[in-house]
Amino acid sequence: MLSLKRTIRIAIPAVTLLLGVSLYADSRTEHSCANPSIKAKVMQFAGLGQIQPCAVEPATLLCADEGHHCNVGNGPGKCRNVENEQAVFVCQCIGK
Repeated sequence: MLSLKRTIRIAIPAVTLLLGVSLYADSRTEHSCANPSIKAKVMQFAGLGQIQPCAVEPATLLCADEGHHCNVGNGPGKCRNVENEQAVFVCQCIGK
């Protein structure tokens, strides 16, 4: 039978590894400013970074102020209307 000490020694590194992999994978995908990433939401809630999402028009999901400076957790950029895989334009923070 596994002891509590052994379970903790195995569980903590495994959970840390899974959390790191999931946050890394989430940060590598493109997110529109209408739907920020999990990392950006956590950083904004905790006050860890200067998260400045783009202003988005709710009806069209286009940038209200295209060219404005933004930061969604992966570095500074500018708000741009970009065509996604479904051939729909969405507002994204594009890095320099």
